[in-house]
Amino acid sequence: MLQINVDGNVGSSLPMRRCENCGTDTYEGNLVCHQCQAALEPCIITGMPLVKSNTVHCKICNKGAIREHWNDYIAATGHCPWCKSMQTQY
Repeated sequence: MLQINVDGNVGSSLPMRRCENCGTDTYEGNLVCHQCQAALEPCIITGMPLVKSNTVHCKICNKGAIREHWNDYIAATGHCPWCKSMQTQY
């Protein structure tokens, strides 16, 4: 934190994404759009919101995850973090 306060070169904007429901720009980590209140499910690995274009689901419990993080997790463990069933990468 001190480095951020001392170094004036750090940007002050947050990473954004478009709400899939209303198109409003919102913080990429928001699970609920601040404009339309549309809610997204959290990724079972990272907690980040699941956007339709980058979501995969466990074949057993149907819990969702961000594709990239799912593949990394499955490569390391071979099972779903939620239900512990054996899984494959997507």
